[in-house]
Amino acid sequence: MSSLFINKLNTYMKYIVVILCAVLFQSCLSGKWKEKVLNACVNDYQRHSYFISLKVRTDSAVVRCIVRNGNLFLYFNDRQGLNESQYASLAKEIIKEDRVIAVSAADRKRYDFAILYGCEEINQELEKGTEYILGKYFRRWRNWYTFKGAVTNETENGIINALFERHVIVTTGDESGSLMLPDWQFKGNPGAF
Repeated sequence: MSSLFINKLNTYMKYIVVILCAVLFQSCLSGKWKEKVLNACVNDYQRHSYFISLKVRTDSAVVRCIVRNGNLFLYFNDRQGLNESQYASLAKEIIKEDRVIAVSAADRKRYDFAILYGCEEINQELEKGTEYILGKYFRRWRNWYTFKGAVTNETENGIINALFERHVIVTTGDESGSLMLPDWQFKGNPGAF
């Protein structure tokens, strides 16, 4: 073999090793929630509380649902009598362990659990990373990332889920109702980017 070919091969191998290391590093980090972000999510009981993505057992299957933290608290408060502190501990466990919870169809409607349907566009964009999703769908405004435009409810829920899986929490604006992300969660949150 020629030395030129071997040199090019060595160069390509170096790039591959760097990329693999970056992917492994990211996968190690992304498996852990930053406590500050998780605490903010499960301790927000306002009308426009943060969204949570979780697995729900329906009558026929296990599906992923999007629900506001405040609504999930009300569900556990009504069904199990949990107070805020008990709920926050349970919610953290459910999120960290990706546990399945059983919720009846009537309760899914009452507490506004939105079933997440396959959103191919978002699934394809996930491969491009969180920064791509933020750049495409959000713009920076003061201490927030605000949603740029109108999409279907399914796409919006897909975005919420995609970000939540990357440990990024989402809420909505009080007046606009559009998706918003507080920027403080990205400081020191390597799992997000």
